[in-house]
Amino acid sequence: MASGRAVLELADAAEPPLRVLFGIGGLDEVREEYASRLDGWQKRDGLSRAAHGSAADAAGGS
Repeated sequence: MASGRAVLELADAAEPPLRVLFGIGGLDEVREEYASRLDGWQKRDGLSRAAHGSAADAAGGS
């Protein structure tokens, strides 16, 4: 019953979200997962930037 009301509220929303978490604890799990992902991306940021190259590389210069 409660989830039905929540779905109807979302359906009636002027700007409904693309995604929603139902239940208790879902947001905590998502926070933990995204914190882990961000940590991994931050650890590899130097590699990501190096793979981008420089403006001179893009222009064909040295």
